[in-house]
Amino acid sequence: MRIRVAEERDTDALVSLVSELYDYPPYDYVDENGWLRFIKNNYSLVCEDNGKIIGHGGLEMFHLGFGVMARSFVHPDFRRKGVYSGLVEKRLDEAEEIGFNYVDANVVTYDVGVQRVLIEKFGFIPVGLKLLELPPIFEGKPMESLVVLRKAIVDEGSIPYEPAEKRKGCVPYLYDVEFYSGEWCYSYIEKFDFSSLKLHEKVKYFLNL
Repeated sequence: MRIRVAEERDTDALVSLVSELYDYPPYDYVDENGWLRFIKNNYSLVCEDNGKIIGHGGLEMFHLGFGVMARSFVHPDFRRKGVYSGLVEKRLDEAEEIGFNYVDANVVTYDVGVQRVLIEKFGFIPVGLKLLELPPIFEGKPMESLVVLRKAIVDEGSIPYEPAEKRKGCVPYLYDVEFYSGEWCYSYIEKFDFSSLKLHEKVKYFLNL
């Protein structure tokens, strides 16, 4: 297996892979023009096995001094074989080369394994929870919530060192360093069954859930 920078010729294989992985993939994931735009404007990596693309990892580039890990997926036959970790490592290397202040990752709450890799192996810190942000991508599944994880690259002040304050009827959705110079921001919630979320213990601690 090898990881390389994505090229325009990869768009058809990426659409095919996404169509195989998800019952209801996001529109841009199955649109070749969407992939062309993503590859052109961001840092896009693919992992190949015997010439076949079996995984992708992107790093969206922002002019505010940070990046966001995006479009991260690996074929089930190649999970737990270091592919995802390899894609994360190369994206963090690129972020360090660019000099980003930090990198965020929006991680789905149906897979605590991805949270575990980013938190335990790469030192990401939980900085928010976005409830029911994504439409379902699998048959029979409800809308999906996201955990926001962050890795400081240059700016250590971009991550919190104390948990969010516990507020009744609220959930911390972001530790904001762009507009509030390091403050937890909260969103009001109606009744929500938090037991439906799969959360790493460090996520529960930092978000005070």
